[in-house]
Amino acid sequence: MRRIVRLPTTKDRRIASNRPNIRSIQVVLNVVLTERRRIVRTSSARVVIFLAFGFLPVVSLADTVSLVNENFDGIGTSATATLPTNWKADKNATVQTLGTFAGAGTSTALRAGNNMSSSAGNGIYNFGAGDPAAASDRAVGFLSSGSGTASGNLYTVFQNSDVNAITSLNISSHVEKYRDGTNANGFSMQLLYSADGSTRMSAGAAFLTAFAADGDNSGFTPAPGTVVSIAGQTLNLSASPIAVGSSFYLAWNYSVTSGSTTTFAQALGIDNVVINGNAPALVPLPKSAWGGLAMIGWLGLVAGSKRLRSQPA
Repeated sequence: MRRIVRLPTTKDRRIASNRPNIRSIQVVLNVVLTERRRIVRTSSARVVIFLAFGFLPVVSLADTVSLVNENFDGIGTSATATLPTNWKADKNATVQTLGTFAGAGTSTALRAGNNMSSSAGNGIYNFGAGDPAAASDRAVGFLSSGSGTASGNLYTVFQNSDVNAITSLNISSHVEKYRDGTNANGFSMQLLYSADGSTRMSAGAAFLTAFAADGDNSGFTPAPGTVVSIAGQTLNLSASPIAVGSSFYLAWNYSVTSGSTTTFAQALGIDNVVINGNAPALVPLPKSAWGGLAMIGWLGLVAGSKRLRSQPA
């Protein structure tokens, strides 16, 4: 028996061309799922698919940029230790007052650790967690008195060397207490930020560490006596992102929490600073996926219009 094979007509080809492109839909879904699995393995990035007529389909990836990782252990044990690169410090005669990064110094002036004296001098300290002359674990901080260092400031600067603007910072640090103080208002560390190193804004309550008054003015053995951890707090910069190639400044201000009396102060230091930036990037989807995206969008519009027609007027 002869087998008859019918060739496709123009009408058949037209019908086939109007059918949903299942292969394209599979391609785009595979791209999304594969990319999502890769991102989850490497970071906490979010994946968002944008589909709109007239726009290039893209995947939005939140790129994480390592900016600062400093434990101050490299400054050594000297009272006049040189601060790490891109770090500075100063002291001021007015409470809750900052200087400028450009005008600040690059070294400490005093050191302390175990059993810090109740009569210790005011100023910028190289603190050691233990014997101040030998401890390898260091921190940088301050002590006020009635005669000086009403405020102490620790500054750092970094540059956005990524290819995208940074829209938020993830900041961790330790605030360490090396001496108690009976000052009725207690002392605090407050983080501030700046785009130019001089005009600053408070980073808010999430970055404020305040200590209530103590019952004496004694040090600790072992020191530090108290460590407060600020773990992974987010500083939102979406209103004014850090542009590519731009510098950004942070400052930790040490001062009496309220009022202007600075006697009988607590000695506080900063340690273990880790700062990461979040820099979202838009990555175009491969052209092979565009058709599938368009088909998914078209099917969604059709389904939506059908639901609208089924609703009573």
